[in-house]
Amino acid sequence: MSDQIIKIDSVECDMLTSSTEEILKSIIVSKKVEAESKQAPELNVGEFIEPLYDPLFWAGLMEINTRLCKSIRTYARNTVGLGWSIVPKKPITKKTTKQDKSIIEKEKLTLENFFENCNNLLPFEEICYRAKVDEEAMGNGYIEISRDITGKPNGVFQIPGHTVRALRTKQGYIQERNATKVYFKIFNGDFDMNSKDGSIKNLNEMQLIDRANELIPFQNYTPRDSYYGIPKYVSCANAIAGNQLASRRNLSFFKNDATPRMAITVTNGQLTSGSISDIKDFVNMEGKGASNAHRVMILQAKSKQIGDLTQSDVKIEVIPLTVGLTDDASFVKYRDANDEEIREAFGIGEIFYGSKGSVNRATASILREITNIQEFIPDAKVKEFMINQTICKSLGSTLVKFRFNRPDSLGELDKADIFAKYLQGGGVTPNDIRHELGKDEYTEEWGDKPMQIALVEYQMNLLGAQGAVSQGGSVDNEDASSDSKKGDNNNNQDSKNDTSSSDSSDAKTVKNLKVDFIIKSIQEMINKNLQTYMIDLQVQKVIDDSLESFISDYVNKADN
Repeated sequence: MSDQIIKIDSVECDMLTSSTEEILKSIIVSKKVEAESKQAPELNVGEFIEPLYDPLFWAGLMEINTRLCKSIRTYARNTVGLGWSIVPKKPITKKTTKQDKSIIEKEKLTLENFFENCNNLLPFEEICYRAKVDEEAMGNGYIEISRDITGKPNGVFQIPGHTVRALRTKQGYIQERNATKVYFKIFNGDFDMNSKDGSIKNLNEMQLIDRANELIPFQNYTPRDSYYGIPKYVSCANAIAGNQLASRRNLSFFKNDATPRMAITVTNGQLTSGSISDIKDFVNMEGKGASNAHRVMILQAKSKQIGDLTQSDVKIEVIPLTVGLTDDASFVKYRDANDEEIREAFGIGEIFYGSKGSVNRATASILREITNIQEFIPDAKVKEFMINQTICKSLGSTLVKFRFNRPDSLGELDKADIFAKYLQGGGVTPNDIRHELGKDEYTEEWGDKPMQIALVEYQMNLLGAQGAVSQGGSVDNEDASSDSKKGDNNNNQDSKNDTSSSDSSDAKTVKNLKVDFIIKSIQEMINKNLQTYMIDLQVQKVIDDSLESFISDYVNKADN
């Protein structure tokens, strides 16, 4: 076998069977080639791909529809705009080594320093928020990443989504603005791209000043396009247009409506010339304004003369002409239905709009929870994954990860009630609660223990101290008795034996007190929890049967 030489690089195998050679080739190829898709390529026509819809047109709809603007901003704010934190990938426990703890602390400081200083004007969450607004409004948003001379990311910027187009080669993007083109490459591409002409070179073969920055896309997936996303509300185009037309119709009512609100009729007579003049002045000038809202206009009429006869019973009537016309805005129900359609497209609960109607506290909490679980949190996790796989990995992160802050679905009173029940059941420690509240943790050891256990251990120590005092007093008394009888050796020996017996008895008494006290304390805690959480009675019996022996062993180990 020493003469059997296998050249792995050229995949040449000597003295091997054909089947073995094929297996070896398969293993070598699988180790060398990274995973890649083998889908059919797009038609190679043109430098870049145009999106399905005009991004600038859809972005402009935010300016004409209130419900759409509110939906987009609410969705973006609750996914990536509430702040961020750097957390360990796995919870730190007693099994976590000191080396891992040191690495976690170092990586956490590195990432926090980057995300806090990646932009001189905007915090990182605001950059992500603006890119997310672009994604929701146009289907695509982008954040730009720059690198320093060592190749590490050193800056993050938001780039207007409507100015970016994807290169057909899928190696990067092009931005067109004011007849100027700028190229960007995909993040962590294993090549260098020229920012001015888009030419490609091997990695690190291009000067830093000529290298293109990198883009990370935020896209709302659509099965119709492999380069771009589309807005969620494309299906609501008619609702948006209908709301706009209804608003214009209501506005045109004030400008162009020619129907007078009332008519003045005179029976068996006619208005005097003075009354006619007064009516014109009242309508055109004097009757306007809030101060004239309750003024009274006096009309005079004279009998109508027909030949030699004079008409009697002259009547003046004011007849309204707005019968069948709405005094309030038109299409109110139609616009409400359109707003509801837009809300459903985003999957956001009504409570996020401060909607009208009666929504009690329980309903509001459920609506928030459903929206968080089905919409906000899944979307935030996708963005977190992208950031962790790109920026954080480039900064050397292995044991920590980036995480967006989650929106709260509970009020402060609800949180306090839940924390109290968890604390009572021994499910959390005081430091757990202070961490959730964003406050500094207690440095004492009891801060990291459930309150029931901490109180039992604390009271145990007090009993131990009292027992030691009692035991010490007994010894002193016996020593005094022994000193008074120094002359008699037999009496001294008897006194020592009595002291030893007393010491043993006192120690046993203290130990029994400890055991009895701990059993009583824990049984009270269990009974209280049984009443609170309705634990099965069989569980209580098992606990009671094993409790005394467990505590006895615990006290013996503590004494030793």
